[in-house]
Amino acid sequence: MKHLAILLTLSILTSTRIRAQEMVTDYKARPGQMVEDILPTDIQYLLPVFEKTAVTLQSGDEQTGRINIHTLTQKVHMLDEKGDTMMVAGQEDIVRIQTRDCTIIPADTCWVTVIAEHGGITLSSLASIELEYPDGYGNDKQNEELSGGNHLTWLTGAKTTVRYSRDGVPETRTRRYSPDETFTLRCIYKTEFVLTSEGRMYPCRLQSFLKLFPEKKKQIRGFAKTNYTYFNELESVMQLFNFCAGI
Repeated sequence: MKHLAILLTLSILTSTRIRAQEMVTDYKARPGQMVEDILPTDIQYLLPVFEKTAVTLQSGDEQTGRINIHTLTQKVHMLDEKGDTMMVAGQEDIVRIQTRDCTIIPADTCWVTVIAEHGGITLSSLASIELEYPDGYGNDKQNEELSGGNHLTWLTGAKTTVRYSRDGVPETRTRRYSPDETFTLRCIYKTEFVLTSEGRMYPCRLQSFLKLFPEKKKQIRGFAKTNYTYFNELESVMQLFNFCAGI
């Protein structure tokens, strides 16, 4: 199986005890389909709707617009006055997106939703999707060009090399999948907690806390051990983050 990782950044839903999670869903697909036409819309965008947000740039300037994050491509999209969706230019200059209910920031090549923040360090949520599909289904150069370089969103019936053995002698043949042929596209959706600092993202684990709060290494180790910190459980990791922040 080929693995295709597409990072998504989604808000974590409110509940009594929030945990990191994984959800696996299989979809039937055909060669030539786009991922956007297969996966549900509610996991393709970070926000439920395009809403008016405040966008802060590296220069300190602030702009507003009806913004959303296209989670498949990790690109910021804007809704214009005609209701058309377009990609926001210069989004590498964006340092913060403030919606009515949450704050979204860039970290490495992803967008994460801030849960708590202290001294430039954040505890945030990150969602990701890993797609699995049979060998022979993927991108080709033509579709990569047609999709503006975003080959991750194309599933094509490209040629694939299949090895056979006749009398013990390997033989290579090439076949092309029929446009009517279907295959299973497996979507593995995950949510996890991460730490960020200066635009970098770190997995939510003890070593990351020790790295980002070096002046409290001994205390952090003791707190995590005494309180049995679970790094996949929000309530537990929030207690450790607040301890590190001196709250």
